[in-house]
Amino acid sequence: MSAYSGNIKTQYIDPRSSDATHVEFKLDDDAGYYSNMRILHLGVLRAGRDLYLSMPGVYGKIRNISMRANGQILDELRRANGYLAFLNTLKDNSTQADQLSSEVKSNLAVLVDSSAKQLVGRKTSPTKAVADGILGRQVSLGYLPLNLCFPLLNEMSHIDTSVFRKLTIRIEFDSRAAFQVEANHNVDPEAHPLPVLAADRIMDKEVVAKLSAAFSGAVWSAVEHDSVIVDSQAAVADAGADAGETVQNVQKKIMAFNEKYVSRILMIKSGSDGVASNNVANTAIGYGEYASKAQFKESINFMLNGKNLFTGKGLDNDATKLMLLADVYGAPVCAPFDHLLCCGLEDQNTATTAARSIAAGTLRTEGKRPIEANADGTAKSQNQKVGQYSYIGCAFESRVKDLQVDYERTCLKDTQANKPVSGQLTLHFYAEVRKQLSVKNGKFLVSYA
Repeated sequence: MSAYSGNIKTQYIDPRSSDATHVEFKLDDDAGYYSNMRILHLGVLRAGRDLYLSMPGVYGKIRNISMRANGQILDELRRANGYLAFLNTLKDNSTQADQLSSEVKSNLAVLVDSSAKQLVGRKTSPTKAVADGILGRQVSLGYLPLNLCFPLLNEMSHIDTSVFRKLTIRIEFDSRAAFQVEANHNVDPEAHPLPVLAADRIMDKEVVAKLSAAFSGAVWSAVEHDSVIVDSQAAVADAGADAGETVQNVQKKIMAFNEKYVSRILMIKSGSDGVASNNVANTAIGYGEYASKAQFKESINFMLNGKNLFTGKGLDNDATKLMLLADVYGAPVCAPFDHLLCCGLEDQNTATTAARSIAAGTLRTEGKRPIEANADGTAKSQNQKVGQYSYIGCAFESRVKDLQVDYERTCLKDTQANKPVSGQLTLHFYAEVRKQLSVKNGKFLVSYA
């Protein structure tokens, strides 16, 4: 942008209010800022070098985030850490390894160990964590471009705070350690480094006036959230040795998007917050709270305004789900088998025990992630990240009057503490909802389009 070559000053804005639950920033009134605002110094304090959860990185800290002017919401993102974690997966593999690992502290790059012919991840921060002299804890921090949370900013060249007065950015922290780092016992949620808001201020008032005169409003897709619960199947889990399959079929209304135009929707099938399917012995299983868990004989359909979105049983093929996600949202960085329930046995002669555990040495591991030990010390037959990349992405391009999700899975006897195929699920929905901003005579109005 040619205007960007003018007189610009980058302001580093400290929070005007903060505590263990939130921070809030305020921009100066009667000023002009470019829309490329970002949050710096974002992260947690911990007693050791435990890594951030590999999918969200430092974004695991953010539960909700909003941008307001004159007390009115311009844009917001709720359960932000779950959505930002998914956005991280959409970056290509080289960006994951060379950029996000440093800036976001995520760990999603899929690299090859040539000697073992296995797929391995990359440790997050290549920069050395520094010791905090006051609290005696280690700090490794990252940064957040605010347009990831506020898509409105992508449609605005600048923000004129003579129109958008009392402009504030509020971040509500997720104090639950399990949403932040892999081994969560070392996190102190009450003591965190204060983030800083970086904003490029336009010092030339004539430039601000020209930009404002040319801006009459914007249309954008805000991201809104809703969720429903799929109950666990305790009867199946506690059944006898000869127990068979039990089909669980659930129909749930999704109310948050009624009377709104939805362009596309993302569905994440998480283990319900804090349940054993996400963590064992205070350590995350795979992607922890951010996994979207593959299920056995699963089918998904949406009834949109009285009509099924998909024919037949809906989405009942894992390859189709991944292909549709790539078509609607872009291709995620997904290692082989990560979107499937399991790798399966490649050698039918592999010996099994009564507990059906598999010795690591009996499996062919080429082309797979390396086998890891379970956090609870039990034998492990596959990498914990296998089966945790089962996202659903659909295009609606319709005004929603009535929306229902039809969800079906087959539950098996499940004696594991984490109950991966029979435990309670939370279905999280992130819908892109059409909104519009109108500016006239120095006043603004935000409404649904």
